[in-house]
Amino acid sequence: CNTHKCIPECNECTGKSAGPCQHDKDDTCHSYMKGSVNTCPPGTHECVVQDCVVSEWTVWSKCDAKCGGGNQYRSRHVLVAPSKGGKQCPA
Repeated sequence: CNTHKCIPECNECTGKSAGPCQHDKDDTCHSYMKGSVNTCPPGTHECVVQDCVVSEWTVWSKCDAKCGGGNQYRSRHVLVAPSKGGKQCPA
């Protein structure tokens, strides 16, 4: 279960002029490696904005009443939580 990769915890590096790479130990922001378009220096990880990802809706439950109305339910759950600046999960 939960085989998706975890999103690194990021500070405000995303979108800053200092660069999108955050140091793994002291959280300082760094630019991509010189001569590289999108490679962070060793000991850093790229801070990308991650939107919320939710599962598909489950099938509707059986009606909870035999007659006179009743209710049916369905649900979905969060697969990937949003990072700072990402689109929030639906209510």
